Amino acid sequence: MLAVPLCCASPDLYARRVVKTVGRAHAKADENRLFAELFEALGASLDVRKILETAYPLLTRLIPVDYGALGVSSSAKAEAFEWNVAELPEAFFASYAEMATHDFVRTAVAQQPGVVLRDQEMIARRSLERNPLYLRAHELGSPLEQVMAVMLHSDERWQSGLSLYRDRTRPFSDAERARLQRVTPALINAVRNCHEFGVAADWKLALERLLGDPAVAIVLATSNGSELSRSEKASALLDHWFGPQHRCNRQLPVALVDAIRQAASSMAPLVWTARKLQRQLDVTLVRTTGHFGDERWLLRFEEREERGANSPILLHKLTERERQVVQALQRGWDNRLIAEELGCAEGTVKKHLGNVFSKLGVRNGKALVAALAERNEEAG
Repeated sequence: MLAVPLCCASPDLYARRVVKTVGRAHAKADENRLFAELFEALGASLDVRKILETAYPLLTRLIPVDYGALGVSSSAKAEAFEWNVAELPEAFFASYAEMATHDFVRTAVAQQPGVVLRDQEMIARRSLERNPLYLRAHELGSPLEQVMAVMLHSDERWQSGLSLYRDRTRPFSDAERARLQRVTPALINAVRNCHEFGVAADWKLALERLLGDPAVAIVLATSNGSELSRSEKASALLDHWFGPQHRCNRQLPVALVDAIRQAASSMAPLVWTARKLQRQLDVTLVRTTGHFGDERWLLRFEEREERGANSPILLHKLTERERQVVQALQRGWDNRLIAEELGCAEGTVKKHLGNVFSKLGVRNGKALVAALAERNEEAG
């Protein structure tokens, strides 16, 4: 018996199959188009609210929902979450801080960041219907019968997550979960970029305010000493301590460029110090990162009067032996004579003097004696 081709044996069945196959192909093409538009919307802005305005409607065409909420906490604390809410009454989250301990959604997804979960994987139905968040939503006339959510970012500094809700008992399907999982990496990138841009904008505003503060002296520079910006007070201090010649090319003085190189070899901030005419200039150098990831340096200048060694504030820093060395130095004795008087080696005297100079902020014995003499005159 000869086999009869399907198209000949059953033309109606064949036609139905063709129509069904074409329909599935069109549906898949529409779905892929929606995904493409959604991915484009997620990367179109660095403002999370603007992103939601365009991306959320596209997401709800892929996954029909009644409400949605994107939460971001800059402190990684549940009670500190800020919510961007779509369709859900904002009053629902107005008292969220009080109900945060009952948030079974956040508790579940926080254990598996980047993994989409449905409510049946978070909490038993009977427990859900007794949950304060669930009851609160019913009170507001926005019942949350089904939820699907994903933690987008979670560390000790900040967290973010997306939740989708349905107001009737219609569980999210495996296909819908797969769609949200497909979108999740793009969501993570979009929210992270918005967050990091927001933090950078906050720092920029803070730096601009510092630069405009007449009481603050700071300079922002590159690693090779080229100035990017400076406050007015910093200009005055640079002119006083280094002269105006460095202004022509907006280049830091050589001494400060060398200080940057020295600080670059250390992870901790460096304090560079200069002294002149009983005045002291301290420059704190802090490494930071520029817009494109390149190295930047923030220099904070502080000028103060250099304290004399006989100031009570400084004298208490010296040991009894160091005070004896200072007294001998004031008499004009050299290291050999001081060593004989104190019954120790000259090397020990040098060590004591080094400690004294460091504690009192003077360069050498001559500067120490001069400072002591000046203070004695003032006291007299």
